[in-house]
Amino acid sequence: MSAVEVDEVGPTTAGAAGFLRRNRVAVALGLAVLCTLLLVTWQGRDTGRNGILDPENAAPHGARALAQVLGDHGVPVDVVRGRRAFEDAQVDGNTTVVVSNPWDLGRTTYRDLEERLSTATGSELVVAGIAPAVADALGLKDKDFSTATDRDRTPADCSPAQPLLDGLTLDVPGSGLGVPGDGCFGDQAGRLLLVGANGHRWVLVDPSPLSNDRIDVGDNAAVALRLLGQRDRVVWYVADPDEVQAGDGTGVGRLLPRWLVPSVWLIAIAAVALLLYRGRRLGPLVTEPMPVTIKALESTTALGRLYERARDRWHAAELLIEGTVRRLRQVLGLSPTATREEVVRAVATRTGRPVEAITGILDRVVRTDADLVTLANELTHLEEEVRTV
Repeated sequence: MSAVEVDEVGPTTAGAAGFLRRNRVAVALGLAVLCTLLLVTWQGRDTGRNGILDPENAAPHGARALAQVLGDHGVPVDVVRGRRAFEDAQVDGNTTVVVSNPWDLGRTTYRDLEERLSTATGSELVVAGIAPAVADALGLKDKDFSTATDRDRTPADCSPAQPLLDGLTLDVPGSGLGVPGDGCFGDQAGRLLLVGANGHRWVLVDPSPLSNDRIDVGDNAAVALRLLGQRDRVVWYVADPDEVQAGDGTGVGRLLPRWLVPSVWLIAIAAVALLLYRGRRLGPLVTEPMPVTIKALESTTALGRLYERARDRWHAAELLIEGTVRRLRQVLGLSPTATREEVVRAVATRTGRPVEAITGILDRVVRTDADLVTLANELTHLEEEVRTV
């Protein structure tokens, strides 16, 4: 190898750069997939005032129409965003609190919400949606969810009676989810509206009747206005998902379908069976003679050229040192598993050289071709000295 200018790049940096060069296609694809996932996540998240059933969202999935109609009927709507804003809001017996994005509530934040309302005697709570945190607070399990009705329009039929909704029907797509309990719209086994806390907590299982595109269908507007207009003013609480504490949200297992776990087990068992079948079919490895004999000198020269082209001097130096240590073990009569430290001590005893001097040769840092040539010469001289002593 010819001498070149000093390269200040150390073994670790050079190894990382070589890895990136060799795997640049895979690294580029990985970065592209990561950027795509981040972009999809960022675009798919409802932020600001564009969320589902947001009182200031005029899109079809928003609830701006309902908020404006309430204001036109003399029921002012105070929109609060986040837990801190809700704590600062005025909530008393003349207040109806509305939560239209319960999916962004954790168990703790929903419990704090109900505790706040329990101190405001006479206040009403209307929750649009049966999110996991709400279901946990109501004591509902996965098996409790069922088909409420096959009809698009469902009469109130409240049990116990709720004069507030007498004569009204709720218009939602048929075969929607229902849950058992006291309430309206459906039978005792599957309600679309749950009523609790002595008639002061209302949970609309399917919140779509409050959206801009369905509020004017059938009696949906009348149902929404009667629920939200029970008191003189409305506090519309828009929950902030960033306030959910770690481990307090919805677990991944609860969001996965029930059939997924058995399917994964079935696929795993099938994969293991396939591996065993193919392994038995292929049998043990068989060594075969190479069709062409390659001289050791040609192989060594080819590897040296590859190292030179890659400028991998550190790897080349390690191979030279390992070869010297292996040959010294044989000359000194040491075990093939003897460590480098044991070889260094044996060489020092044989030649009389200090241990530090021999260790300095084996631990030499190679940065240039000249350093590599010097190391090779010193290793050669060390082997010859051990053989001749």
